[in-house]
Amino acid sequence: MLQFSPGGQSLATALCATGQADEGLAILQRLLPKRREELSASSPGLASMRANMGLCALAAGQLQLAREASALASAAIASQPDVAEFWKEPVRELERRLRHR
Repeated sequence: MLQFSPGGQSLATALCATGQADEGLAILQRLLPKRREELSASSPGLASMRANMGLCALAAGQLQLAREASALASAAIASQPDVAEFWKEPVRELERRLRHR
């Protein structure tokens, strides 16, 4: 199935960005457990996925889920201060949007 392929996260993020937040969020929620098994809690890749899930949750009107994802993603990025900006960007965007709520 496409949502479980390596491009599944990209598909989900695209769905969220194009007004199909519920569908994109559902894909991310199915992908996340597998990624948690594969990566450490402080992984920048996992942090980025959680941040994208939080952004999607925000778009879907699920504020609590967005806050939870933000807390986990922010903690992971904070534990690795030298991580590339590429990984930090979605985390910072989610934090910014939540501050304006």
